[in-house]
Amino acid sequence: MPLTPETAPTPPPATVVADFLAAFFSGDIARARTAVSEDFSFRAPLMTTGGTEAEFFAGAERKTELIQDFRILRLWEDGDEVSCVYEIDVRTPAGHASMLLHEWHVVREGRVAETTMIFDTQAQAAHLIHDALR
Repeated sequence: MPLTPETAPTPPPATVVADFLAAFFSGDIARARTAVSEDFSFRAPLMTTGGTEAEFFAGAERKTELIQDFRILRLWEDGDEVSCVYEIDVRTPAGHASMLLHEWHVVREGRVAETTMIFDTQAQAAHLIHDALR
């Protein structure tokens, strides 16, 4: 029997997250959107409340244009939870810098349902991104 989307096996949570991050940081926002659930939520530094899918992807194209490289340094899963440490290289007209980030994801039914992002808000790369998006 041929595999269809309904009969294809669900990929492991770590694969779902790695594919989501690769799509997002390569600027393929349409593909990244297909990797998240309809009730996707996220939290990140400097946010006062949780964010929705629409808030997460707002301005994503502009943000990803500033990121020159993305490297997963460590990725591991425990059930439906995936932890990922990665590094990005940021380049703007004002300069360039690297930044280390950590994300904790919850995957449900083969899609990212929740993301918690952690990074140093004082890192030079964080300031470069913030200033470039003003």
